[in-house]
Amino acid sequence: MFDVSASALAAQIFTGLVLGGIFVLLAIGLSLIFGLMTVVNFAHGALYMLGAYFGVFLLGLTKNFWLSLVVAPLMVFVLGLAIERVLVRPLYGRSIDIGNVAVHWELARMLLDFVKPPESARPAPTRDAMVRQWYRATVAWMEQHEDHEIDHVDRAHELFPDDPDVLFLTACMHETFASPHMQSAVRSAVVPSGFSFGLGSDRAELRKAEGLFRRAIAARPQFAEARLRLGRVLTLLGQATPAAAELRKAIDSTNDPLLLYYGHLFLGAAQEALSRFDEARAAYERALALRPTHVDAHVNLGRLLHEAHELRLAEEHYRAALALQPSDVTALFNLGVLMEDQQKAEESLSLYEEATRLVVADSPDIWVYNTVEIRGVADRVKDFKFSPVGSGGEMRWIKLAN
Repeated sequence: MFDVSASALAAQIFTGLVLGGIFVLLAIGLSLIFGLMTVVNFAHGALYMLGAYFGVFLLGLTKNFWLSLVVAPLMVFVLGLAIERVLVRPLYGRSIDIGNVAVHWELARMLLDFVKPPESARPAPTRDAMVRQWYRATVAWMEQHEDHEIDHVDRAHELFPDDPDVLFLTACMHETFASPHMQSAVRSAVVPSGFSFGLGSDRAELRKAEGLFRRAIAARPQFAEARLRLGRVLTLLGQATPAAAELRKAIDSTNDPLLLYYGHLFLGAAQEALSRFDEARAAYERALALRPTHVDAHVNLGRLLHEAHELRLAEEHYRAALALQPSDVTALFNLGVLMEDQQKAEESLSLYEEATRLVVADSPDIWVYNTVEIRGVADRVKDFKFSPVGSGGEMRWIKLAN
């Protein structure tokens, strides 16, 4: 029926089973060491790759396939045993912390530095497609899980300085470092002497992100997401006019509904920064039309309408946001401000209390809120005592003490 011979079909089935078995073995190994031993081994794949290199080396040396097939796994076993005794065993029983994870990233990077492409006479990881893809994938994983290893990202950038995906992901990391929760975590953290997170101020991190996003766009002019993120960064840096221009280009260059949603959402923020109420409202409404169940569009539109004294419509959007996500702290707090403006003190206090309790439950050491004015909530919320520990622009830092 498919014009495929029985032998060819059998070969494909066999190949599929072999690959499936390999993936199952890899998955079982990762599950055991991570699930039972709480050891995050990101060098797992690199050791598997090393076994293939040993096999090819031995085959060329002995000309005996079966001997190579037996000896190569034993060589990897000996190497793995040495790594386990020297590097991994001290980590047994410890929680998955910075030191635990960093050892495995370093080990994987070290092994990949010895990768030698077929056409090269010496190790050249920069010319190997697999190494490039590994760095892309691992940096993307870090960004997704907010589990950043700065040395790892720096190494990816060093090896592939002009790769648009690496540039983009590195820029995203610095954009994340500029966020309120990352800045607050660094300022409130108690770390050993001589240890540093390597993070700059919010504006310094945003400037790094801006430069990297621009380089990613130069390397790939149709990189819509990089242009979109650049527009957001420029808005945060107070450059709303060029931000709006970049965001329009991003919107015009993509058909992806999610990118269009964030494009209009960020464009609304840029227009709002330029005091263009009608344009900002139109952008937020376009974002809401694309994603009516996303909370951010409701909250941003509600805040804009609140500032324009359209209180009824603002309240509708805040309540719509809370109907979608009852634990959204921003919607709770903004609705509390709106109730206070309407002289509804009891409802306002109740909303403030709920917002505060949610933040305290999520992060008991620090509360960071991006608003122009706390409106005396610290004095009105029961059971908690707040005191300011610093400020920057519109960011107010509030430290909790029971």
